[in-house]
Amino acid sequence: MSEQKQRLEIDEAQVDSHLSTPKIESATRKSRHKSATLVLVFLALHFLITVLSLPFYYELFRAGAVSIVTVVLTVMGWICLYGGGVQNARKSKSSDSIWMSATIILALALPGWRLDIPLAVLESFACLLALAGWWAVYQAKQAEILLS
Repeated sequence: MSEQKQRLEIDEAQVDSHLSTPKIESATRKSRHKSATLVLVFLALHFLITVLSLPFYYELFRAGAVSIVTVVLTVMGWICLYGGGVQNARKSKSSDSIWMSATIILALALPGWRLDIPLAVLESFACLLALAGWWAVYQAKQAEILLS
């Protein structure tokens, strides 16, 4: 009887070891790494375009085409957006709230950017980028929950 019990325990241990194979964890980490890298590449591209177009932002604000509320919300959204990128690069697990804050703030700023202003496309891209960053972190958290 005890021999069968030992064999059962060994079989359960083998099943558990097969369920959490390194192949699954490795594939999940690679997928998570690809999506995070893609978000960071687009974030760097957005930062470069934003820095190059800062004089245009200033001129639009000075001419009165964009309100102070829109400018403040946009700058706050950028801070959250780039902060989420830094947290994501540091592999912090709390960056999802920063990404979601950036998404909400930038979405609130979008109505202030008129469609005839070309920089409105850049702001829409920033909002979608923040949403993609949140999604990548959310998917990574879900994968960790499933693997643990």
